[in-house]
Amino acid sequence: MAGLEEPDDGRLYIDGKIVAGAATGTYCRRKSANLEWSFNPTQSGRTSRYSKTLHFRFRRERESADVIRQRVDHALESVGLGGFADRGATQLSGGATAAVALARALVYEPAVLLLDEPLSNLDAKLREQMRFELRALQRKLTLTILYVTHDQTEAMTLSDRIAVVNRGRSEQSGIA
Repeated sequence: MAGLEEPDDGRLYIDGKIVAGAATGTYCRRKSANLEWSFNPTQSGRTSRYSKTLHFRFRRERESADVIRQRVDHALESVGLGGFADRGATQLSGGATAAVALARALVYEPAVLLLDEPLSNLDAKLREQMRFELRALQRKLTLTILYVTHDQTEAMTLSDRIAVVNRGRSEQSGIA
């Protein structure tokens, strides 16, 4: 799904368009699939100002400064960090770090967001708070989120549908 490996079987569709498939030789590319992901929230704030991490791809794609500023501000507002773009990495709480990781993915306005254990580095109380914030954000943005977790509580709290995957194959799925 993240496009890190070539598929050896099956097909992946996003918005009715095939974005990966073994038979077609199609390989998932995040930009063309309109897919973003967030793997590890602790890696989000490494620059002096975390808003810089949100600007990177826009600069590489040569977007105008106004477009970049609007999209970054909107992404930060979406995760409850509006007005804090100039905070340094050392000034971030665990929850804010997780929110920045999410904003980094949301800034590109994806059709699908893949979150792989995004809350795994947070303490139990903050994890619980962030679960509800993620669910509220998903509903507010009407965004499709593929959430990977080993935590059954997170799966039940955040999901409309759940699939049990073992070695890359879906063994069971259903409505949560």
